[in-house]
Amino acid sequence: MPKNKRLTIKAKQITARGAKNKIDAEINRPPTGRGLLIIILLLVMFWFFTVHIAVSYKG
Repeated sequence: MPKNKRLTIKAKQITARGAKNKIDAEINRPPTGRGLLIIILLLVMFWFFTVHIAVSYKG
């Protein structure tokens, strides 16, 4: 019984370490996936904004 308990504690430590590593990787990773999507969205919004200003300025 005590051996089994020690195993569960070790498993908990491993999962906690895994979660921490996942968070660190999330912070340090290059902007792909959702981050890239946000960057593209911002660029598109900026592009539309500048085009709108240019068109309205010409008119």
